[in-house]
Amino acid sequence: MTAILKKELRAYYNSMTGYVFLALFAVMTAIYFYFNNVLGLNANYGPVLSSFWVVMLTLLMASVLTMRLFAEESRQRTDQLLYTSPLTTTQIVLGKYLAACLMLFLGVLLSGVNPLLVSKYGPIPWESVFAAHIGFFLMGCAFISVGTFISSATDNQIVAAAVSFVALFVMYLMDGLASGLPASRSASLGFTIVTACALALLIWFSTKNVYVSGAGLLIGTGAVAACYFINPLWFDGLMVKAFRWFSVSTRFESFSRGIFDVSSIVYYLSFSAAFVYLTVNRLEKRRWKS
Repeated sequence: MTAILKKELRAYYNSMTGYVFLALFAVMTAIYFYFNNVLGLNANYGPVLSSFWVVMLTLLMASVLTMRLFAEESRQRTDQLLYTSPLTTTQIVLGKYLAACLMLFLGVLLSGVNPLLVSKYGPIPWESVFAAHIGFFLMGCAFISVGTFISSATDNQIVAAAVSFVALFVMYLMDGLASGLPASRSASLGFTIVTACALALLIWFSTKNVYVSGAGLLIGTGAVAACYFINPLWFDGLMVKAFRWFSVSTRFESFSRGIFDVSSIVYYLSFSAAFVYLTVNRLEKRRWKS
């Protein structure tokens, strides 16, 4: 896994990708820090990392950092060398994923220089600064996990980058989308049924077993029906609550206020692990076909 990690890091710095990412991130955060904290006399660093353009830059760069991880390997057929290596699929995926996360970590470190430069002029709430950076890094790792999975699903870098950015942008707007969704009981019931069908489809893609996916569909729809008949009130506004719960960006708000939210940390780690698992599962099937 270490060899894969080093290989991907060299690839970032042998091209301009790594330098451009770090430079843009450092400049963007420095600009927002100057206007928000220096001119605004605001000690809270959270709004810098949660600002729209910094997040948009992170979405864009997460897409760019991950677009070549597997898509380029697949296009050039060098993925066959990986599949025949003694490394497990999990080690390959983790090596590539952690390389992109390390790039983000370096950008976060550069961002931490901003409050350090002005610390000699007055007290800095370092707890808030650390919370904002940790939350931002975890959110970025979640974004990278999505981009990694999408890169494994295509052999075209441009397609991987475009699809990743659109998917991440929708995730970023999840809370705003939730406010426009119907909160009626019937809409929530339909949403849960569609979700159960989607999970069954995901099981089928993972196992290619009709019986297992069919059983999952029966169990899922049966559980939904049972909950509805037990207490229909559970479905009031359920779809809106689900969208807000899955919002990746909303969970960063507590970190931006200097609060270490354990539930959000668990969510980010679980989210990233889920997409890394999906990537491993997808590549594992491709490996056995090759």
